[in-house]
Amino acid sequence: MSLRNRAAALAVLILPVVLSTAAAAPAAIAGAESKTFDGLYLAADVGRQDMVAGALIGGVDMLEQRQRIAGSFSAGYRKQIGGWVLGLEGGYGLVDGGLSIDDPAQQLSVEARNSSQIFYGAQIGVIASEKHDLLFFTYVSQVERSYELDIVSMGSAFSQTDKQGMLRFGGGLEKKISGPIHLRVSVGTARGKFSQPVAEPSRQLEFSGGVVFQF
Repeated sequence: MSLRNRAAALAVLILPVVLSTAAAAPAAIAGAESKTFDGLYLAADVGRQDMVAGALIGGVDMLEQRQRIAGSFSAGYRKQIGGWVLGLEGGYGLVDGGLSIDDPAQQLSVEARNSSQIFYGAQIGVIASEKHDLLFFTYVSQVERSYELDIVSMGSAFSQTDKQGMLRFGGGLEKKISGPIHLRVSVGTARGKFSQPVAEPSRQLEFSGGVVFQF
């Protein structure tokens, strides 16, 4: 997917989120002055993410899909405007991304290896507490992964590299616990675009939880 197409996809997803969140934002927090969710922050999260590896065999994308544990380390910057919070975030993740395809009927065996990913995206949120210590947010994030594939097809062995992007989106909440320490949880899903797949991957729920250090 080109950068232009990715930007267009992000815009299409963010716009309805902005409008729906604006309609639901409590008027009482519009004048909030506490800057609980403002400025630079660091975060560490762990959760389950959707992993999809694809091997191009005879012009057809043979896909394998599993949910795997993923841990991430990220940095971001956000701006609190009244009761609204707008932010950008990017980071690096460690994943249990090993996947395999074993199809004796087609004499096909694929081993896909991946242990890391990078991601970048945006958040839009609204403060939902008189103490200004609770944030409800929506997010959209582009995840970039690269799989190294060892393939045996019809008795022939060869290798491929599967570079892909998954668009992740969802929502969550973040709660200030003490000083600069916050806790956050999120739930969402992901989608990707694959060329000539045997079958489109199913949409799976993703979950994560982590700690935020707000400077």
